[in-house]
Amino acid sequence: MGRVSEIGEQLWTGELSPAAHHPWAAVHELEELCLEVAKEFSRCTFFAGKLVLKRETFLDRYLHNQTAAKVEQRLHLAGQHTVVLPLVVAA
Repeated sequence: MGRVSEIGEQLWTGELSPAAHHPWAAVHELEELCLEVAKEFSRCTFFAGKLVLKRETFLDRYLHNQTAAKVEQRLHLAGQHTVVLPLVVAA
């Protein structure tokens, strides 16, 4: 728990940027990377994976499946093709 308190303190004092520790920070980075690739390869299609769990909780959906959906949404709005494939996890 010490690490969490340390990060919280650094966020509070301004030593760390909140954007760098936001849950959706990866979505923005992925979008930027995909758009850079699209500049180089004009007719590309991006692929993402959606976990399919036999027993899924709200937290599982939020943590594991929203990233692909958000990236797909942003790329679609930017005019890029994106395919989200199901990945079945036996757990």
